[in-house]
Amino acid sequence: MQGKYRDAESISEIESILKEASPEECVVWQNVNGKRVIYDIVSLEYLEESRETKFKLNLYRMDFVDTELVYIKLKYRGTMFKANIVQQYGSYITIGTPSHEAVKTIELRAEPRIAFDLEEDTLITLTITRNELAQKDHILRFQVVDISDSGICLLVSNQNKKFMEDSTEMYISHLGPIKLKEKIPLEKQYIRDFRYKKLGKNIFSNRVGFKLTLKFDPEDLDRFIKSR
Repeated sequence: MQGKYRDAESISEIESILKEASPEECVVWQNVNGKRVIYDIVSLEYLEESRETKFKLNLYRMDFVDTELVYIKLKYRGTMFKANIVQQYGSYITIGTPSHEAVKTIELRAEPRIAFDLEEDTLITLTITRNELAQKDHILRFQVVDISDSGICLLVSNQNKKFMEDSTEMYISHLGPIKLKEKIPLEKQYIRDFRYKKLGKNIFSNRVGFKLTLKFDPEDLDRFIKSR
C-alpha cells in the first residue's frame, strides 16, 4: 500500500484499526540481546473490556522479554506501532493499547485535514432538520476536530448524537463567526466513541465524520483556519 504515513489521531482510531486488522502478512518482533527476534502472527483479537490485543504467534518460543517493547506491523493500512507486553502464555502474547503518537498508519484521505487543538473551543454551526411532523430546523454549534476542503469531523455529545441520528438533513451555515455564502449539505460518514483530555479532565464524547456535497469556498476556509 502506498501513501503518506501519519500518527494515529486518537485511541478510538487505534481501536478501530485493531478491530479491522487480520493476521495475514503481519509480524511482531523484539530486539533481544542485540538481535531481532521476529514471528509471524497467526491470529489476533482485540479485547474491548481491557483495551488489550491478544496475538497468537507462529512457533513462538516465549523468548520475548516482558519488560521490553515489542514492534508490530499490520497489513491493514500499513500500520506499525510499538507497545508493552501485558502477558505471555504458550503461543500467545497480549499487549496494551499503544498511545496514538506511537502508531503510524497510511493516510487514506485524498485531501489533507487541518487538525484543531481540542483544548480550545473552535465551533461551527449546523442547521439540522429532524424527522418531526413540523419538519422544524434546529440550529446547533459543535466543536471542530479537523477540516478539509470537502470534509469535517466534529465532537458530538451522546445527546446530540441521538439528535443527529434522527435527522433528515444537515447543513453547515457558519465556520466560526463566518457566515457561508450558501449552506452546505453534509453526509454523515461515521460515528466513533472518543475520549480525550481537556483542562486535565477525561472527556467522553463522539467523533462524527462528514463529507460535504459541495466544497468550502477557499477564502472562507482560509479565514476560518487562520482565525484559530
